[in-house]
Amino acid sequence: MLMLLPSGLVIILTDLSAPWFVTASVVVGLAAILVVAGWIQAKRNGLRQATGWSTCVATHLVLAWQVARLLP
Repeated sequence: MLMLLPSGLVIILTDLSAPWFVTASVVVGLAAILVVAGWIQAKRNGLRQATGWSTCVATHLVLAWQVARLLP
């Protein structure tokens, strides 16, 4: 979840000019890779607690918002 904060701030605080757009895209890409790593861990260990599910839902919502903001 912490990986999503820098790109969120870039998206909110800048007009997404070319360098900032590339920076935000790279950070969102890295965050997506970490989300996939989280899926693998959840598949192995399972999400048995409410905190695991709430973190999962929050992460996916923020990632979806950021991807939607980066799409032209």
